[in-house]
Amino acid sequence: MALLAQGYSFIAGLDEAGRGCLAGPVVAAAVILPLGQDCTSLFAGTRDSKQLTPQERSQLYEIIMQHALAVSVGIGSVELIDECNILQATKFAMRLALAQLSPSHEQYPAYGFAQHKGYGTEAHLAALRKHGAAPVHRRSFAPVRELFGLFDTMDSSDSPATP
Repeated sequence: MALLAQGYSFIAGLDEAGRGCLAGPVVAAAVILPLGQDCTSLFAGTRDSKQLTPQERSQLYEIIMQHALAVSVGIGSVELIDECNILQATKFAMRLALAQLSPSHEQYPAYGFAQHKGYGTEAHLAALRKHGAAPVHRRSFAPVRELFGLFDTMDSSDSPATP
């Protein structure tokens, strides 16, 4: 996949429900599934949820919840829809779902987060040297940056741009 080749470790799927309804909120869901052949085979033949039977939808929900690395939901209320419009409420719900989407550190048992909580202990640094940086590692922090030569062009006088 092109995104993986660019260095992304996770790819989220995002969709909404309720845009065409005359009543109720608009809801967006985001999910990160593991990338691999097992996951691909689980969702073979999956299509638009409106084309699925209620039973198929329920079965896919169970599979997603069992295998997902992270799942989140955002809601654009009826009040927001009426105040802003359905498009803006949908975008709000989607941004909210994405903002809440966070794979847990439990997805990286090789790093020992349960023991060191992410601090730069010798065991954590050894795991970094052995396994490389995980998506949750702060690449701008010296121990990670120095281990992998990341951000070589950024010196200590550089500061991030502010909006």
